[in-house]
Amino acid sequence: EVDWQVGQQLVVVTTAWTDDPEDHQNELRSISAVSGAQITLSAPLDFDHYGGPEYFAEVALLSRSVTFQGDASSEASRYGGHVMCVPGAKCQVAGVLGFRMGQENFMGRYPFHFHMMGTVSDSFFEDCAVQHSFFRAYTVHGTSSSRVSRNVAYDVSGSAYYLEDGNEENNLFDYNLAAFVHIIDRLSDYENGGGQGGVTVQTQASRIVPTDATAVGFYCTNAKNRWIGNSASGGFSGFHFPTVPQVLGDSAAAYPNYKPDEMELLEFDSNTAHSSGRLWSRGSCMYVGGRLWEENPGSQQYSYITGRASPPRYGGKFIMTRTKVFACRLGVLFWGTHWSAGKPDLGLEGFEAHDISRSSSQLGDTYMHNAVISAYTANTATDLVKVGDGFELYDTDMQTVLADITFRNYDRPNDVAIQDMTHSNIFKPQGMFHSDKIRFENTPMEHRLRHVERLACKSYHSDSCLNRCSFCPGTPGSSQTANLFDVDGSLSGLGEATILGADDAAAETNGRTNEWWRLDPSCTQNTDWGFWLCPTHGHRSIVSLFIMQGIMSSPPARTSSDTAVGMLYHFGRTDRYLDLGLAESPMVTGACCDIGWFLHLDAGALSELTIFMDQMVDFGGLVFATRYPAGASFTIQRCLPSCSGVTQGNSLEDVLNAPGTVYYVDAQGRLYLKFLYEQNGYFEAAGVKQLTNGHRYLAGKGARYTIRSSLSGAVALAVPPALNGEPVTGTTTASSTAGSSGTTTASTTAGSTTAAACATQRWENCRQTLCCSSSDDVCYEKDQYYAQCKPSGQCTPGINENEPPEYQTPWSCTVLSTQTTTMATTTTTTMGTTTAITTTTTTTTTTTTATTTTTTTTTTATTTTTTTTTTTTAATTTTVPTSTTATACATQRWKNCRQSLCCSNSDDTCYEKNQYYAQCRPTGDCTPGINPNDAPEYQTPWSCTVLSSTPTETTTATTTTTTTTTTTTTTTTTTTTTTTTTTT
Repeated sequence: EVDWQVGQQLVVVTTAWTDDPEDHQNELRSISAVSGAQITLSAPLDFDHYGGPEYFAEVALLSRSVTFQGDASSEASRYGGHVMCVPGAKCQVAGVLGFRMGQENFMGRYPFHFHMMGTVSDSFFEDCAVQHSFFRAYTVHGTSSSRVSRNVAYDVSGSAYYLEDGNEENNLFDYNLAAFVHIIDRLSDYENGGGQGGVTVQTQASRIVPTDATAVGFYCTNAKNRWIGNSASGGFSGFHFPTVPQVLGDSAAAYPNYKPDEMELLEFDSNTAHSSGRLWSRGSCMYVGGRLWEENPGSQQYSYITGRASPPRYGGKFIMTRTKVFACRLGVLFWGTHWSAGKPDLGLEGFEAHDISRSSSQLGDTYMHNAVISAYTANTATDLVKVGDGFELYDTDMQTVLADITFRNYDRPNDVAIQDMTHSNIFKPQGMFHSDKIRFENTPMEHRLRHVERLACKSYHSDSCLNRCSFCPGTPGSSQTANLFDVDGSLSGLGEATILGADDAAAETNGRTNEWWRLDPSCTQNTDWGFWLCPTHGHRSIVSLFIMQGIMSSPPARTSSDTAVGMLYHFGRTDRYLDLGLAESPMVTGACCDIGWFLHLDAGALSELTIFMDQMVDFGGLVFATRYPAGASFTIQRCLPSCSGVTQGNSLEDVLNAPGTVYYVDAQGRLYLKFLYEQNGYFEAAGVKQLTNGHRYLAGKGARYTIRSSLSGAVALAVPPALNGEPVTGTTTASSTAGSSGTTTASTTAGSTTAAACATQRWENCRQTLCCSSSDDVCYEKDQYYAQCKPSGQCTPGINENEPPEYQTPWSCTVLSTQTTTMATTTTTTMGTTTAITTTTTTTTTTTTATTTTTTTTTTATTTTTTTTTTTTAATTTTVPTSTTATACATQRWKNCRQSLCCSNSDDTCYEKNQYYAQCRPTGDCTPGINPNDAPEYQTPWSCTVLSSTPTETTTATTTTTTTTTTTTTTTTTTTTTTTTTTT
């Protein structure tokens, strides 16, 4: 039952989004009857006010038995009454209505006001109402430990519940309502060109406190207070926590060293905000941001930045529990904290967001746990947002965890539950998003995730690519490194830990990034989402590096002329690579640690290189390699941040077994390192652990490796074999199967590529495939390292001035592809030492096949003129080592001899591990089975089969080859093949 009475006035608060003075759906009515909990109104309501399972309209009693009010003339002057409790008083005001109270733009003239009372023990405003106020409602000024409980503020100019100077602490605001809050002297522009910073506003006669240009329900200059069970409707925002670096106004002189923005949130529980955030494109129902200060403390001449300001607040640990937002553009906007603030910066526990464009924008080290996010409800208000993206990653150097979240009703066109961050070339993501226990209701598979498509030349920042679309074609850097980490497989639907990485391919980048996040054959591609989905197999992580020219001992910039420009390749794959240096950005992000990274620099090997470990695993390690001219010597240091020398090992295995302290150089001049930072640490929230990032700033110097080489200059591309021993491959034939979810499973086969299966699209590198997917294109050579599919006839030898300066090397324009290709057919018979090979004519690339097959060939009868050419070679006998001459063997001890089948050292033998890997080891030093000294991820059994041997005799018999075309009948020939056949 309620004790409200017939004839009393109440307000039914809006559940629409719009809440302007001239356009709103708040409705005043009087009570005509009361029966238990049922109230009959004096007249029907004009608008629908939603009441559903997600949220419902507030209904507030405005009438009180005691009324303080301004007279009728105050309407014109906006000069009403005010109640002030002064120092030394014990102030207890309960059950009072303030009507036409407050004096607009007169400091200290508010309807109900605790004024400079210091710390109080039993003062409160309780069960009061403020209606039609000219300046605020309830102000706590220079007063601590007061209570403001169960009050109503309706139709109020300026911020309603107000902490004035920033030194107010330990006050309690509980179960209060603020509704229909009005801006004072509304700005003509809140965007300032659309940036994050909003606009800067100063004190002026028409608005003495500039924050009233963004008036809110609850204005909170000091987080060290308690807000419980409050509700805010309307205003620029519902709750606002601006950054206040120093105490303001009347309290400034007494508190010169007090820092309000260093205070941490005492309690914020069960609060609701709605119907706000319309005035600014980044407007939100709850806002932690903006900055308020006085150039001359105590002057009451204020300056205010409405948007993101620097430095940010110094107080963290904003833990908001059981918070609800609805009918907003953005639910919660949190601009982050200084790096020194307590962690986490923001936590949303038990969060709900309904009928919103986006649930939250969270900068810093933040998490959301146990939440429900609804794109829409059954609310019929016509001004609610029509498209929702439930959560979007934002900025970089962040740590974000979403756990136990339900996304609901993302089924309209363009709705998406989660989307990544792809708006920049220089602000690129590390491994900074982890999800766990994600659920979807009424959200089709294709609406769950989105890799946002943007262009490098249309990024949000003034980098070297901006508006230069021919200079920087394709996707931006943040798109190419975009990633999500699905802890339990609930986000991806795979049911196991999964890395989701952008599926940017060469055709949509500048040709220098392709399938970087496609890690192995177990990966699947979801084309609806734009991601590769790769299981972690229990050991994969995401890491980030900054790669710079020269020796550095201070943190790198996000964009710099000292960026090392080149490409990173997966070990063993020449077709999976990432651009380094787009818009002069030195940052790269990728998967670790069974995927080695090989760096190939455009300018050749550098004599000095610094590699910052911005985010790195604390065990295992990222295997990294780059190539130098033969004979180079090295001085390598590991700096954390103090530097110590990295010693040279004798094998890659030495590198793998060491804790980042050993390097190795192979016979091809490839330098191998393992990056490891044991003190990297984790951001932990809601049971999820995420590697911390930002270690390029460690102690002002950065966690880094420095490399000095005695030699520099041009080196050929030489991608190392995969870490599991598989040989280098880069030619793929992909078969795809698309299901209802848009997921494509691609299988990869190394070998020949037929014209029909050629996957090299226009503007992609065809150096390996020597073909183009379009019949209108030709594979033109630039140099020995690069070729490109271009429209036929569109290649001019020499420098192409439209290319970026760092890529302006001459094109040879040699044609490497032809317009038609015929599939090679091979029939081989082996008899003793004589091999007869018959092949059809082909224009494909050289293909090597090692198989045991049965081949059936059928020839249809034809009649033509016969032409025969016969070549005879006399039989010879020579003594050579198996496969390779001993004096030419370059495979050194501990190197992979799977291909060479020999060892350069006469004391070594090539021992097989498996079908993919073998190693030159001291003769007799191989025991079948698991080698406990192998790195854990490589502990698979050794067969120890000897693949190298002593010289043997090989006989080449007389061979006659006949090519003929003649009249034939249909014949069938069956041949069993058990040899290695090479067909060109």
